[in-house]
Amino acid sequence: MAVLGWRCGRWRGSGNTATAGNAGGIANITSATLTLEASTVSGNTANSPGATGGGLANLGTATLIASTVTDNSADTAPGGIYNNTGTVGLVATTVAGNRPTNCAGSPTPVPGCSG
Repeated sequence: MAVLGWRCGRWRGSGNTATAGNAGGIANITSATLTLEASTVSGNTANSPGATGGGLANLGTATLIASTVTDNSADTAPGGIYNNTGTVGLVATTVAGNRPTNCAGSPTPVPGCSG
């Protein structure tokens, strides 16, 4: 799903596959704003060669509140949250169990995300 401006509570994005490009779960494009609250991004895949961000590929502003980003995968790190020139805020949010990494490998670091 590509995002221009979206706020959602209790959303569940699971089992999606991007066969070309990044973002198996959510693509938050340049200058867009995304807010997820009490939501789950899990079990998504970005599997084309060099693809990143199995859960979330962010180029805009993303805020995740009391949410989980787990068990997503990508061909190239990171598999959880990929952030490139954007801003990601994690508030009481779990990012874990993504492959090959959770957030490590993003051009722009994701504060509060390890691995």
